Amino acid sequence: EHLLLSQLAGTFKVPSEEVPDRVAAVLDRLREVEKELSGLKSGAVLQQAAQLAAGAKDVGGLQYVGVEAPAGTAGDLLRGLALDIRGRLTGPGAVLVAAGGDRVSLVAAVNDGGRERGLSAHELLREAAGAVGGKGGGKDDVAQGGGTDPAGIPRALELGEALVRKAAGS
Repeated sequence: EHLLLSQLAGTFKVPSEEVPDRVAAVLDRLREVEKELSGLKSGAVLQQAAQLAAGAKDVGGLQYVGVEAPAGTAGDLLRGLALDIRGRLTGPGAVLVAAGGDRVSLVAAVNDGGRERGLSAHELLREAAGAVGGKGGGKDDVAQGGGTDPAGIPRALELGEALVRKAAGS
């Protein structure tokens, strides 16, 4: 223990008795930086919402946005992105957002007009989740799930579009 304390004191360039305070200060700063980084990531991802909504595919009169977010995007941020895109759609439609990494996260969101046309976020998510080896659930307006196979994300997004096409009757 004495050797470890001496090494830490040398690393931090402080006397041994100041090591605990220095470690606490470094941990506090690390938490601050992680929070700032998380905020920057959130801002960068959410800034894309307007562009993604503007680029929605017209699938038989329904709008569809199927997008893969950066790997490792947190579930709450993914949900926020899906809801932001959904809120920017100019007509009836659906959004499916996926993010890979160690696990796959999926969020489906359908606006009021899309639900009136027979779309359900729960069904959209259930259809897409199989492609990533996963499952999920939720309500007709928003559903979340996950899986274990990031390689299946492109297929999941295609399946989401196919379900929208089916609801559009085209």
